[in-house]
Amino acid sequence: MLTKKETYPLEVSGIEKTYGALKALKNLSFQLKKGSCTGLLGPNGAGKTTTCHIISGLLKADKGEVRVQGLSFKTARNEILSQIGVQLQESRFYEKFTVEETFQLFASFYPSSGEIDPLLERLSLSSCRKKKLAQLSGGQKQRVYIGCALVHDPQLLILDEPMTSLDPSAQKEVRKLITQLKNLGKTILISTHNIDEAAKLCDHILILDKGELICEGEPRKLVQEFSGKEILRFEVESEEDYSNIKNTLPWLPDFSERERGFGTDKGAALTEKLTEAAKKIETKISHLSLRPSNLEDVFFHVTGRSFL
Repeated sequence: MLTKKETYPLEVSGIEKTYGALKALKNLSFQLKKGSCTGLLGPNGAGKTTTCHIISGLLKADKGEVRVQGLSFKTARNEILSQIGVQLQESRFYEKFTVEETFQLFASFYPSSGEIDPLLERLSLSSCRKKKLAQLSGGQKQRVYIGCALVHDPQLLILDEPMTSLDPSAQKEVRKLITQLKNLGKTILISTHNIDEAAKLCDHILILDKGELICEGEPRKLVQEFSGKEILRFEVESEEDYSNIKNTLPWLPDFSERERGFGTDKGAALTEKLTEAAKKIETKISHLSLRPSNLEDVFFHVTGRSFL
């Protein structure tokens, strides 16, 4: 007996995009589950913004398909656009409009939209409704940009680098807003190169590099799978010193000169063994440290290079 195929808020299937000789996206496929907050994570140039533009209908993929709630851009473009909200990295609005006028303008783009007052309250912008955009702080402007993506109460929200160029206080404001939207059950895709933000806000991670999806999963599970719970790092004076230690402790990885850190679930025990071995063969270890693993360590593990 055939079971009904699950309908995802967003389903990306084999999309590809080329700019001249540059292949920006290569057979990219993923799905977002209803009510999830997913981080599209990768260094600058990984293909994140191109992905957001294709999902938003601003750019056409060379190959593949994007479906929103089971609908395809090929056959139901207008219906899809009424179901998604988009805040782009390069958002720039008319700064002589007030916050209220800006929301009213964007609400007019849709056949139906929610009330402006509840939206202003949710965004903590009620006191700013008569202020012109030029008078707002960076964090307030970013909340306006996100608010314009919410005027028609979409269930799928696409945020491209929402923390870019914001000071720590403004980042805190936007982080709080995204958490509120997540708690309301919105399905959210956040494109970012900020690893810490992705780890704090997202319950699912997609790591993109050079246009390819290299791994995905829950942040904690990705870290445990690829990096272990902790990263043990140390330095010695020469390659000969390291070879001597490795002869005593053959479980140590083969390091390049630049990178002497590895993931482990037994950091304290291995630190003790490393210290004892170095003392025994009279080799000096410096800058010995043990810290929790993070998503940047996952990226290094799967690509062999640093995130930035």
